[in-house]
Amino acid sequence: MSLPESTGIMEDPLYPDEFIGQSVVPCAVVSTGLAAMCVGLRFYARGAILRRLGLEDWFILGSLIFAVGSMSGTIAMVEFGLGRHKIHLSQQQVTGYLQANLYTSVLYVASLFFTKLSILNLYLRILTHEHIQTATKGLLAVVVVSHIYIISNLLASCVPLRAFWHIELRKTSYCHGKEIYWSNYVLHIATDFLIFFLPLPVISRLKIPRRQKIPLFAVFLAAFTVCAISVLRMVIFLDSNRDRGAADFTFTTISMANWSMIEICASIICACLPTLKPLLARVAPASFRSMASSPASGRREVSGYERPRTIGTGPRRDPSGAVMTDAEGGGEWVGGSCGEGVAERARERKMSFASCSDAMSEKRARVREEEFAGSAWSREDEEGGEKRLESSPLETPGDGR
Repeated sequence: MSLPESTGIMEDPLYPDEFIGQSVVPCAVVSTGLAAMCVGLRFYARGAILRRLGLEDWFILGSLIFAVGSMSGTIAMVEFGLGRHKIHLSQQQVTGYLQANLYTSVLYVASLFFTKLSILNLYLRILTHEHIQTATKGLLAVVVVSHIYIISNLLASCVPLRAFWHIELRKTSYCHGKEIYWSNYVLHIATDFLIFFLPLPVISRLKIPRRQKIPLFAVFLAAFTVCAISVLRMVIFLDSNRDRGAADFTFTTISMANWSMIEICASIICACLPTLKPLLARVAPASFRSMASSPASGRREVSGYERPRTIGTGPRRDPSGAVMTDAEGGGEWVGGSCGEGVAERARERKMSFASCSDAMSEKRARVREEEFAGSAWSREDEEGGEKRLESSPLETPGDGR
């Protein structure tokens, strides 16, 4: 939120004592409830089903905590006069409103920041292609620097900071101009678009049936609604600062407050959607099985598929230092050979491994695929009787890591 200004004296006939903030509390409760539900389902899917919580999960939990704080600040702003004309508020109410405004703005940015960190850390774990990894790390650095810049701008809105909520001190203090807040908007929206566009080229190369690929595309394209909300919020900000709107900031910013709450919660929900597939596979296993499996093998065969290299499945070296790779379908090393059992298992599965990895490395590779692109279903393990998740193959061009 930008720095409100105080200009001119407003006349009573133009500014009746009315209240339009009735929508703030319901909007805060509903949006926060939906976001909290998605985070809870994500932790159940990742923690209870997959038994694999990652850094990205804790980032999204932190984002939810900041979101709850931002919602609380917005509700406090209603108590201090949000939704009423400024002329009908006391000086104490205006001071309290501006303090809550600053508090809410910082937590709003922090919530979006942690959501972006969560999404990018998820990309680093499941998008194993080398170029995508490099792009993700570069974008992660941009997000960190840009959001530190935005938060620093907010915390230095006025020097001294108390001039932000004591309007009478602004004549003798430094306060940011509108161009600073415009730069914040531009950085925020630009990083949104870059983050949500990044995985689309990878998804387009997935060797999975079209009826699986379309829902996967839909999940990621739904995230662009967050970008649309960000643009809408910027337009509302521009409109609310026209003419006398800047002077009557307690009345004209009600729409922006509502859309800010919707934006941060929609971001959390979109960040959680790609992680909920294991839960949906458990709730409706028949639907996932019919979508992805074939009667003969329990999975759809894809010609030319090679499992991408991931952490734990990268190339190894033999005692002489030669790099060992797998031959097509046979699991033979260059400069040596794998154990016959591993090679035979690779032939039986009709796929080639990026290395002769042990069972734990293979399991980690499969977990990555099932979370991102697989059409997971639950079935009985023939040997141990344990439930496990199977996944459709993911095509990763080049050498992935």
